[in-house]
Amino acid sequence: MEILIKGQEFLVYLIFIMFVTGILKERGYLTDLFRILTQKIKSKKAVVFLVSLFGGVLPIPGRVALSASMLNSIAPVDNKKRKKFGIIDYLATHHYYLWSPLEKTVIIPMAILGLSYMTFMSYIWPLLLITGLYITFYIMSLNDDEIDIEVHDEPINWKNIWLVVIPFLSTILVSCFTDYYFLAFTIFTFYLLGYSNSWFKVLDYINWELIVIVSVVIILGNLIGSYYESIESFIKQFALNKNIVLVSVFGFLASFLLGSSAKYAGIVSLLTAAFGMEYFVLFFTLEYSAYLISPTHKCLPIGQKYFHTGFMVYLKALIIWISLMMTYALFTIL
Repeated sequence: MEILIKGQEFLVYLIFIMFVTGILKERGYLTDLFRILTQKIKSKKAVVFLVSLFGGVLPIPGRVALSASMLNSIAPVDNKKRKKFGIIDYLATHHYYLWSPLEKTVIIPMAILGLSYMTFMSYIWPLLLITGLYITFYIMSLNDDEIDIEVHDEPINWKNIWLVVIPFLSTILVSCFTDYYFLAFTIFTFYLLGYSNSWFKVLDYINWELIVIVSVVIILGNLIGSYYESIESFIKQFALNKNIVLVSVFGFLASFLLGSSAKYAGIVSLLTAAFGMEYFVLFFTLEYSAYLISPTHKCLPIGQKYFHTGFMVYLKALIIWISLMMTYALFTIL
């Protein structure tokens, strides 16, 4: 029963995000904010970059869903162009695992390996630099006809800015710097439903197919995760024999199947403790890369449903990023 229930509370949070962003898009409440951006910044790619960058640094659960929804507010109807938004959203929201002191992928290695935050970053900063440069390059290398945003040049409705946009951004700030993210979004959701008088339309904002897909992914992750201790023990026996190649393969496959940032951080810490800090960057890069393309990683189906971005489209962009990080990681053990 735990396999079916564990983690499903995320679906409630996701539904609230759907309510909020559905109303924001339908009523055009965020359009005024984007209109201000387009008046100040003429490049459409730069606007998309800034919106995705904002989503990428939000230290809150479900930032991919929130960022995707915000980008969806300005994404064009053309599916060919929308696919690029899925990649941008994914890239922009996954650098967080490399640097945030609030994220389990940083906290767990620090705790198990006895590292300070500065020591942790002294190992990881080149991966973060590679990531930042690649994200910037990817967005800026897109042709103008590959990126389009739907923002009409109309007068700014300052009432919407004061009564909707500012409370929305305030909710995000509360979610970022306190543990009350769920409460904050619950309050804002009901406020927005009342302000927009959308009580009788709430079901229209729910993407039921996405809810089912994410629910199945969570259950699959729980099922595989229930064997985590067995997987860990299996890897540990090879680690004791110092078989670096086999351990690297098994660690990658385990992280790929588990699709959990906390569990891949645990595997990184286990292997580093067995082999030494000189292999930390290699193990971190392997498990992080496996997590990025994992079928049990719920961020992928969220982007796929919002922007119709196929897995192979994701893989084509991610494999370059992963290859760059792996090249550096291998260099560290030579």
